[in-house]
Amino acid sequence: MLISKKSISEMLRVNSKIVWDHYAKDGAAFNWVPLLTLGGFSGNSLGLADDGSWVYGTSKGIRRLDSVDNCFFILPALIYERKEFICELQRSFDRLSIQNVLIKTFPFDSMILSAIQEGAQFLNDAMRWIDGGYPMSDGICSALLARNLNFSCIRKYEEDRMKSILDVGKLLTAP
Repeated sequence: MLISKKSISEMLRVNSKIVWDHYAKDGAAFNWVPLLTLGGFSGNSLGLADDGSWVYGTSKGIRRLDSVDNCFFILPALIYERKEFICELQRSFDRLSIQNVLIKTFPFDSMILSAIQEGAQFLNDAMRWIDGGYPMSDGICSALLARNLNFSCIRKYEEDRMKSILDVGKLLTAP
């Protein structure tokens, strides 16, 4: 299910439980709602902007989570177990009566890719998510291979993908 930023913006705009924070700096001005404080970093919050973008706010400013590079700022989210993080986001949505379907718009893959690029502890946290069932994608697989990281999850992903490609039995029985 694809959800446009315009429809997210409309869902948020009509929600009377949301108390918007205003941000204005360096020529940018918008409203946003903090949803979740990350891992003990007081004042550092994941949130949604009034245009439907995911953002990360700190006392120094706000970053739109619109690129792998900007997702560097939310890598502490990987400290959570994946299920715990998703449940925390859902609780935040529930608290503000935000439709849970919006969780599908969170930049999960960009966060994982940012962790792979960053390496060190964040790579270990990303691998914990992947080993715990976070699904591989071509981008994640390519990023791991680009760093010469030969994890078993890459082999499994490639084997499963090739099996799906070559499973002509399914193709021959399709209507």
